[in-house]
Amino acid sequence: MKPTTVWIMCLPWLALGGCDGGADIADDSQSHGFERAVAAMGGAEALSSLNQVEMTTTGNRRIDHQGWAPGDLMAVSSYATEYKFEVQSERLRMDTEHTPMFDALEHSPASTYSIILDGEVGARTSSALLSSASEISAKVVASIWAEQWLLNPHFYLIAALEGPNRVSEGVMTQLDGRLHQVLNFHGEIADVYLFVDVETGFITKLETIENNLLVRDVAVEVLYKGWGLYDGIAFPSTVEVYVGGAFVLDEIRLDVALDVIFGADTFVLPPGIGESPLDVDGYLWGQQTRQAIGDFFHMGFDYVDLPAADPELVELAPGVNLLPGADNSLAVIIDESIVLLEGGESPAHGSARLSALAEAFVGAEVTHLIQSHFHQDNAAGVRSIIAETGAELVVGHGVEAFWEATLAASSTVRPDLMSAVDIEPVITEVEEGGKYVLDTAIATITAYHVPDNPHAGDMLITTIEASGELFVYQSDLYNAGGGLNLVLGGPATLYKHLRDLGILDSACMSDMPLTIVPCHGSPISLLEAQLELLYLGIDVGCPLLPI
Repeated sequence: MKPTTVWIMCLPWLALGGCDGGADIADDSQSHGFERAVAAMGGAEALSSLNQVEMTTTGNRRIDHQGWAPGDLMAVSSYATEYKFEVQSERLRMDTEHTPMFDALEHSPASTYSIILDGEVGARTSSALLSSASEISAKVVASIWAEQWLLNPHFYLIAALEGPNRVSEGVMTQLDGRLHQVLNFHGEIADVYLFVDVETGFITKLETIENNLLVRDVAVEVLYKGWGLYDGIAFPSTVEVYVGGAFVLDEIRLDVALDVIFGADTFVLPPGIGESPLDVDGYLWGQQTRQAIGDFFHMGFDYVDLPAADPELVELAPGVNLLPGADNSLAVIIDESIVLLEGGESPAHGSARLSALAEAFVGAEVTHLIQSHFHQDNAAGVRSIIAETGAELVVGHGVEAFWEATLAASSTVRPDLMSAVDIEPVITEVEEGGKYVLDTAIATITAYHVPDNPHAGDMLITTIEASGELFVYQSDLYNAGGGLNLVLGGPATLYKHLRDLGILDSACMSDMPLTIVPCHGSPISLLEAQLELLYLGIDVGCPLLPI
């Protein structure tokens, strides 16, 4: 897409800047990679006048840091999408047949919906999965546009034709045994490097970096294969996207048509869309954090970076406080110390938890953070909490090295608190199948590693015994109080471990009042949990309740 006036003026747009100027194109006899690429794509005149484009595709999405172990991928969806671009006016329509692949929704039927973007505004025109027809948030709009630039490197060339100071020619390098000229597009978010095959002029690879919610700066590599001409403009038949070395997206172009006559209502947004001022901060976040925001959106979740306000603590028992939100945390107050369970879904959420605790318990310090598992929607706030408090981080078996690397990671695309401090984190890994115990006169806190579960290999279930009550904090295995279950087999696994650990007896009863506190959901009593599971038709191996 051609950059909008906003972008040309150096306000946030799609990762390209250039207003600071750039190096002149090299005059070396072996260079001129930019001219080669433009010519191979169809020529400067054809690219500059590119407007109506219709593209029929199929693809597959995967997301990192949501699998069984760090490095594993979780399937998000397969899709068949017909793209309609109106390049000159920055409009896009995506008519998609979407087949969910992740966990509880993997057996759901395919759904069909349309997404329309008009500049920085967008809407989903029909319900799909967990999302209803509604306006699309600024961060998601930015994420979708950023992905389209990665999938279609033409847009970088078009931008450079409008402003040649946005590109400089870099080194000559070998790639798969062929000589390539590297083009450097200078961006406000991150530089983008395009590898141009010197012989063919086609772009073979793109390299850049972006922000990951959890591990911060990650390398992005895009491979373009099977270039072919469509009405004089070249498009790759296959595009592969790798993030942090993980193969997260592949798209196959079945057909491309140019100068298509679109219907008058093709890009018309539903009434009321775009009436509010643009969320500039959210848009910038979407540009920086393209993959995670986009993939959660395609799973049916609108990922939230900034909490509306600090959470209001809810006392469950003396010294045991719930910090409610999309991700619930628990805080156990022991004299002047606080043991916090769960870091939260973003750095801002982690900081908001600390702010709420500081206001409620003046002078108390967070000394321990017990993290249920490493997934980014549960743990992206860990870095902020450790940076602010220096708390001991307690994690499950097998992820100590992952957390050492994550806490030490660079965060230049979207700087966070950890990137600004110099601390030596203390990490305690619970041994496989073992437990970690904090026993005080006020409360006994026990974190159990439960490797036998369907969600994450480092999973911890934590119990808090205080004031004659027992609280069981767990994440994702059972979305208690929510009326749904997102991890197949999770509730049965949870109850099996509660029985095996002696927390429940064989009849699924407890010696003291027991409350299940989920990361996603609402705290409920043991009786309420069994009634909810019975209503949902989920067998957890407990005797039927008397009617």
